[in-house]
Amino acid sequence: GGSASHVAHDGGSAHPGAKRLSVASQHLTKLQGAKMAKLKVTVFGAAGLYNADGFLAGKSDPYVLCHVPENKTQKFKSKVMNNTLEPTWNHLGVINSFVNGHTLEFLVYDSDTPPKPDQLLGKVVLTSEEFFPYGLEGSLILGESKAQGASLSVRIEVLPDVAATGLTGAKPASTHTYTQAQVLPSSYQYQTGQY
Repeated sequence: GGSASHVAHDGGSAHPGAKRLSVASQHLTKLQGAKMAKLKVTVFGAAGLYNADGFLAGKSDPYVLCHVPENKTQKFKSKVMNNTLEPTWNHLGVINSFVNGHTLEFLVYDSDTPPKPDQLLGKVVLTSEEFFPYGLEGSLILGESKAQGASLSVRIEVLPDVAATGLTGAKPASTHTYTQAQVLPSSYQYQTGQY
């Protein structure tokens, strides 16, 4: 259990440590009815992480994986910070095609030496209602953490996706093929070595 531990029951925001960003009005009018947007995600750092390496082996070596569970191609990963429970990444990542209605998941892992698998230190799942279209900034409580009060500090900016907003009038079912079409050419060029 504990996966819903980041939800506050005060009738307010699910994340009391996070606040809505103020969005430029010209952005907002484009985003209000948008089905898809680009997310600019800054992962600042984490605090109070669990020490997965045990007392003698030093501290955890944390990194963050951010992804869209409904679309596995949309993800990024921060670098590993060695031997710390209070990492500062200041990592800027981009989710190119975020569909309104999908979720955004942040997973904090302890990097281990293979063949030992990396260990989950905590995670937080945001629904699109929590940051779309205004964005979000602040401290999110990590669920599934063995350390009470472990948190992750992030900022999410929602940017109008010009190509995507042009497509919203098309067939609603075309969102999937659209993201695929975006992904395929670059990997194809990479395989053939023609840049």
